[in-house]
Amino acid sequence: MGEIEYLVGIDFELNMSSLIQSDLIEVIEFPGVCYSIKKDTIVSQFHSYVQPVFSPYLTDICKKITKIRQQDVDEAPEFPQVLDQYNKWLVSIGLVDPQTYEKTCNWHFATVTSFDLQDYLTNQLLNYEIKKRYAYWDSWIDIQKLFQNFYQNKQSKSLERMVDFLKIDKGSNRFHSGIGDSIYTIKIAQKLIKKGFNITNNDCYHFEPTKKWIKFVGKEEYLNDKQNKVQKNKKKKKKQKPKIIITEFDQTLDDELRSFGYY
Repeated sequence: MGEIEYLVGIDFELNMSSLIQSDLIEVIEFPGVCYSIKKDTIVSQFHSYVQPVFSPYLTDICKKITKIRQQDVDEAPEFPQVLDQYNKWLVSIGLVDPQTYEKTCNWHFATVTSFDLQDYLTNQLLNYEIKKRYAYWDSWIDIQKLFQNFYQNKQSKSLERMVDFLKIDKGSNRFHSGIGDSIYTIKIAQKLIKKGFNITNNDCYHFEPTKKWIKFVGKEEYLNDKQNKVQKNKKKKKKQKPKIIITEFDQTLDDELRSFGYY
């Protein structure tokens, strides 16, 4: 398809506790920032909070870091609906064909690390038993890798450190906000492009059959017991966590979560 025409910055926010080894991880913010390389401008944005089903109540550390309120997710649609809205947004801005759901031009998601699309998205699809994963979700540009290759800088690994290194104006964009971090991701890519770096996709989805994904059980209990949320808000009942299959995280993810202050 030739040179890349658009980048779509994406950075999920998650509901997670401080005990990562026994955590309930669910996407609670689903953003998108479409950047036209030719026009050198952001041309469209998507944003939605996501109502968590398996771990419906935000943890204190999650609310502290993301500034997302319980009310924000209680009033939001659930993941399947938000994913459908997101796919339709990509159609509406001309990046995806409405009939085939294939790319109409050369564009890629832009992320910081591969966890969002390799791990978190995959986990959501598994837990909601969504079998259709459109091909455009299967490759992306890891901006962190590009940054480290361009500057030979292995120290500025986090999003905030890269922003500081490049002296990017922070304005009103807040870190640990899905839409804010997506904008920062695009701004980092924009800086690299202006410095002459050849942006190219450098990562792709690969299912690891031996990996222990977080898999929730007791799904029907949560799906069929919607009144629990209302009762909890009124009576402040102690929340009940569903059983989960514990996942194993690699050291890289562990280090990143520590750097972001999750535990």
